Amino acid sequence: MVAGNLTGQQDYYRSGSIQARAQELNDLIHQDELDVLMAAIGGMNTNAVLPYLDYAYLNQHPKTVVGYSDTTALLSAVLQKAPNCRVIYGSGSGGVIWRMGAVCHLNVARFIGVVDACGRDFTSAPLLE
Repeated sequence: MVAGNLTGQQDYYRSGSIQARAQELNDLIHQDELDVLMAAIGGMNTNAVLPYLDYAYLNQHPKTVVGYSDTTALLSAVLQKAPNCRVIYGSGSGGVIWRMGAVCHLNVARFIGVVDACGRDFTSAPLLE
């Protein structure tokens, strides 16, 4: 699992400026070793970054994108502009992976089961080691 460079940062009620958040997401999109982009939480004002994302690259190097709440705008944009990607409307990593400050392996295994059911093998994910 890789955290974006704005993780833990604060710019008023967001993690950074629109440009900084778009750059963070584009940096993650361009990491070909990543198969899943999962929001940590809902994604306050996600719609502001949508015009600045590299959908062409994402479509050529498809990923599974997971999120809920405000991240729904991102999921919708990915479906329309990067149709080779898969989207999952569901809890972010804060609800799926982390429980009480620790990795919840049962939730991780269930999430991997959902992703695997769609045709990808994530059983070697370092998170499970």
